[in-house]
Amino acid sequence: MKIAIIGGGIAGLTTAIALRQIGINVSIYEANQELRPAGAGIALAANAVKAFELLGLSDKILAHGNPFELFSILDKQGKIITESNYFAAVEKYKVIGSFSIHRSDLQKTLLEAIEDIPLYLGHQFLTLTQNNEGVTLVFRNGHTATFDYVLAADGIHSAVRQQLVPSTKIRYAGYTCWRGVTDTAPSGLNPKQATETWASEGRFGIVPLQGGRIYWFACVNAPTGDEPRFRNFTKTDLLHHFGQLHAPVAQIIGLTPEKRILHNDIIDLKPLRQLAYGKVLLMGDAAHAMTPNMGQGACQGIEDAVVLQRLIRQYPTDLSEVFQKFEAVRLPRTTTIVNRSFTLGKIAQASQPWLVALRNALFRLMPASMNNRQLDFIMDMNAA
Repeated sequence: MKIAIIGGGIAGLTTAIALRQIGINVSIYEANQELRPAGAGIALAANAVKAFELLGLSDKILAHGNPFELFSILDKQGKIITESNYFAAVEKYKVIGSFSIHRSDLQKTLLEAIEDIPLYLGHQFLTLTQNNEGVTLVFRNGHTATFDYVLAADGIHSAVRQQLVPSTKIRYAGYTCWRGVTDTAPSGLNPKQATETWASEGRFGIVPLQGGRIYWFACVNAPTGDEPRFRNFTKTDLLHHFGQLHAPVAQIIGLTPEKRILHNDIIDLKPLRQLAYGKVLLMGDAAHAMTPNMGQGACQGIEDAVVLQRLIRQYPTDLSEVFQKFEAVRLPRTTTIVNRSFTLGKIAQASQPWLVALRNALFRLMPASMNNRQLDFIMDMNAA
């Protein structure tokens, strides 16, 4: 059996590792001439840690990560709105609750783990045809190849999905985002605590990385995507916009080299009704791209790899049947998370002062048990 994976991101690489572990012949095709990690830092939740543990990768990945003890949502003055501690995950599920890692470190570790799996760079997918004999892929560079099955993990703008489902809808979430990484952290910052500040000006996240670095993000409401005003924002503009938030927000922006500040509109994929198309399966962001508000985008792609591996072990003879079963178990879960994350973003991005005050008051009244229920949902790997 030969399987092609289109896309060399987190989901594609993790899936390749998972399938090679059970003896499947896998090849990866990546459009870019070199693999560059998209973004800056990333926070991965307990379900991703568990998935990597099942694949035997957790120790190598966590060696580059920074585990957290607390995640706090703060108001403009830095006072706690609500807080989650990750000891519950450690105690109940025997797994680290959440950790941060630079995307380049995660990608490097995954690339080291693919060993002798063929990775073809500069192969931009063009089209596919499938029949009883398999799936034939055509790439823009003229290369063609035929495989028994194809896994499409080529991201939110998936060219494979566009051919299979031309009616796909990419949704703009209503806000735009800047991200950056510092070389040093302000003094007094707790390296085991990640925070998000919710203010009328927008949101500001502070995520400590290993080695005294800080990954941060800043989100501002914008009525339409790709607005020139925000597209041309400078570091000085960010300091002016977020400078009134509590310390050390302005200091963190100031510590960031301007060339390391990235800007993107926040988008997601309107939930699909189908993931399996004969001998082709959509995975990762190609299947269920979501906003980052629940920290589950990459986590769900990593889950995909573990679930697919498990299903192939159970039904090794017919992968078309496996793809149908994958769709049946994954769609309800990923659709729920996509929609919850989209809604949470709307709540977090509230900008009217009276609505901000009401939201903060309601969140402060929420019992800790709600965070525990959220953890139970995220960790329900049997349902995944």
